[in-house]
Amino acid sequence: METKKYLAKVLLVEDNRVDSAMACEMLRARGLTVHLARGLDVVDHLDESFQMIFLDLSMPGIDGFYIANTFRKPNGLNKSTPIVFVSSRPYSDAIKEQCISANVS
Repeated sequence: METKKYLAKVLLVEDNRVDSAMACEMLRARGLTVHLARGLDVVDHLDESFQMIFLDLSMPGIDGFYIANTFRKPNGLNKSTPIVFVSSRPYSDAIKEQCISANVS
């Protein structure tokens, strides 16, 4: 069975080198153009347009919810871009509540 290919530009924001390498490999295997940012490097990508953003929730020096809200600014290029939160922490009601209260669920 052939893997479906997608033509899209995505941003992966992940501070862990092993996790980011695995995620990049999986996304590129689907034909996606992946731009990788590690932690605070994400500010270099705020003025770029993406079709999807994969965003680590907790990185040293910067909060994933803060980054998501920065991308969601009303006049921003990515105000309606889907954001997929990723985390090595297990999913919990606390994380769900944070997503809801941050209005980026």
